[in-house]
Amino acid sequence: MIGLVDYDLYTSASAQLAPPNVEIMKLATYYKKEENKFCRLLHLDETELTAYDKIYVFSEAEAPPTLPEHFLRANNIIYGGTAFTNGVYIPFKNEIIDYTIPRSSIYKQFLKEKDLAGIKMKVIEHILDDTYYRMYAGENKLPIPPILPRKRVFIFDKNFFAPDWQKIVENITKKSPSSIRTIHPIYCKTTSNFFKLRE
Repeated sequence: MIGLVDYDLYTSASAQLAPPNVEIMKLATYYKKEENKFCRLLHLDETELTAYDKIYVFSEAEAPPTLPEHFLRANNIIYGGTAFTNGVYIPFKNEIIDYTIPRSSIYKQFLKEKDLAGIKMKVIEHILDDTYYRMYAGENKLPIPPILPRKRVFIFDKNFFAPDWQKIVENITKKSPSSIRTIHPIYCKTTSNFFKLRE
């Protein structure tokens, strides 16, 4: 059994909820389809961690995540996401995972709990219908996942101006999303990039 912890979503205090983690979705899809293993989202207050073969903890937070002591003591934890790697995304050793299509179905039970807690249904529907995408894993450009028309696309790359970024954005735009949003701030180091981005 595989445990998955989306630190940013679980610690989100906003009624809008933080976007779910793209790698958590890829892991859930990969283990289900390729290795026929059951995956479960874990809450940070869960203390029984020994039943899991592996527990992946992912975060894109700017500040270092504060994890409960029982997670820090566990020996089956794998950390991922730019919060744990000095702002640089480290691809999976098994590159098939990075190329896997992220699917939000792993979040359904979590979203049911949020619905009962009073989070608006529109917010929940957004999370299930939006598209989550990392353009590059190391030097490898990743394929754009399916995009529903008039739904949002979230891009996870810290370096938005990665090679071929304009072509990628053009291809996303052709799918008619309602908006393209970034998880991390965009820093324009040249006026050329600034005007290209505005365009």
